[in-house]
Amino acid sequence: MKGSIWAFMMVVFFINSDRIVFQSKPLRSLSLKDTEIRKHILDDYGEKIDLFAKKDSSGMIYWFRKLKTPVCLSGECKEISVGIYWYSNGKFLGLEVYNEELTKTDHSVFTNEDYNNLIEVLIDDWSVLREYEYDDLLNEEMEGVDGVTGATKKEIADGTVEGAVYTTYTLWHLIHVGEKDQIQSLTAQLLNTNKSLLNVFLKISNDDYKNFALELMIDGKLDPTESMTSLVFDYLTLKDDIYRRELAFKSLPYLDLEKPLVQVHLARAFSKLSSMEKMRIVNNLNEDIQLEDILYRSLVEELKYLDEWGAAKILNLVKKFQKQDSEVVKLANNLSTSSNNYVRKIAIEFLESNSSPD
Repeated sequence: MKGSIWAFMMVVFFINSDRIVFQSKPLRSLSLKDTEIRKHILDDYGEKIDLFAKKDSSGMIYWFRKLKTPVCLSGECKEISVGIYWYSNGKFLGLEVYNEELTKTDHSVFTNEDYNNLIEVLIDDWSVLREYEYDDLLNEEMEGVDGVTGATKKEIADGTVEGAVYTTYTLWHLIHVGEKDQIQSLTAQLLNTNKSLLNVFLKISNDDYKNFALELMIDGKLDPTESMTSLVFDYLTLKDDIYRRELAFKSLPYLDLEKPLVQVHLARAFSKLSSMEKMRIVNNLNEDIQLEDILYRSLVEELKYLDEWGAAKILNLVKKFQKQDSEVVKLANNLSTSSNNYVRKIAIEFLESNSSPD
């Protein structure tokens, strides 16, 4: 145990031993503390690289990588020492530069404006740099750091720091190519094993984290919990927020809709939805579901507003309920003579399921 703690302390010392010469603005506003969480992701060559989790005062985690990397095409190269930070959802958070300022083609150091431009490029998930290989950045192959001679392709030059094409390109690819998905998976692992961290995600005022948690659940990476279930139903009835409401609908199949408490949530939300949204709920329910009384009442209340097709879908869901409402039975009798084969079939099955034994 003592050995592992000592090893962790040595790693932390290594991470923090360099002088910071640049730190991007979001990092300056955070007071991040080291944790003992150390994970691995794979780089573009399939090699393992270390990522460390850091934590803010609320308990939210951020991922960090420190590295030294050469920046060159051929001929003269320069090694840069940087720290890269990501939010827990894999989005780029910020950059630190250690010991020496970044430099440009003419060996001049980055100005504040250059650093600001660099961060602007690095934030962009869909930078034009995604489309190019390292060797394709200049119009012709030339020697030197960031192309000492030779013209940068115009479409690339417009999306990089002037005079620092290869530095910009190298950093952007270290941040964006494959890292986001891997970081999201690491975070999902932590959320599944650390419920206090999940609570931080769901209570924080930044909706990006809540959205991310639901996206993980929809992708099958995060287990549904009671708190996640509550979030789904909070989102389900949000007004004027189509994206989050859609997340809620996509999350429904991953909830245990047989649970009485889940059905209570569902019944309360049902009355607040549009007719089309109510039918989306109906389509998410299995015909073998054991309905609680409150959800049964919500479903059959809707029957008076539906056409034959919609009514048949609800009859199919409620046919196994023990105490059928007389109005529901009456409707089924009317639909049993429908000219629509599907509607007639469902109505007859409902009546057969609820007929009194001889």
